[in-house]
Amino acid sequence: MLDIMNQSASSALITVQVFVCLVIIFVVIPLHECAHGWTAKALGDPTPDKSGRLSLNPLLHIDIMGTLAVLLFGFGWGRPIPVNPHRCTRTKPRIATALIALAGPFANILIAYIAMIAEKIILYSNTEIIMSGRECTEYYLYYAAAQVVNVSIYLAVFNLLPVPPFDGARFFMIFLPTKLYIKIMRYERVIMTVIMLLFLFGAFSIPMAFMSRWISQGLFYATGYVEFFMGV
Repeated sequence: MLDIMNQSASSALITVQVFVCLVIIFVVIPLHECAHGWTAKALGDPTPDKSGRLSLNPLLHIDIMGTLAVLLFGFGWGRPIPVNPHRCTRTKPRIATALIALAGPFANILIAYIAMIAEKIILYSNTEIIMSGRECTEYYLYYAAAQVVNVSIYLAVFNLLPVPPFDGARFFMIFLPTKLYIKIMRYERVIMTVIMLLFLFGAFSIPMAFMSRWISQGLFYATGYVEFFMGV
């Protein structure tokens, strides 16, 4: 939906981009982290509550490197909320690990879903103005909503990578023997450094773009009722 945004950005559009970065840092990332904590708590783990981090206050979740990554690359991360799957009384530790891990990416996809509804409503209510490419309030609102959709989906895909320390690894590693899982997690920081270097060189650009398009298309169809109600 962003094909009309290919021209060089004006100062106003750059301001909107900065605003989107702030939304990611102060809203999207805290919701992602809290989703892990809320899920752990729902499964019986008291650790998130005791950590004092089970709050949407963004200052509790800001990670310096993760915030810099958002500003430089358009995606990043926050400080993980402490959880302990072994203290989850409502399910087995391995199942708890999987559910807690998937909660963060699910939160990102839910945010993208809501933002796409807003994006469609703005577009279909102001189609002629927006498609003209003329910069105005409606144009900026549409652009901001579309950017939140794109970044939220990208964050979900990013976190679903099956390598430590991402959520995808914590999900897929429940299928590994415990000893092998512990050995791999010992090298979590090293793996993270390597992954970030690979990102810089674009090693993941194609698979992540493919997955992002797939999720975006799914959300487009899942919000199809917007077109129905708006008579499009």
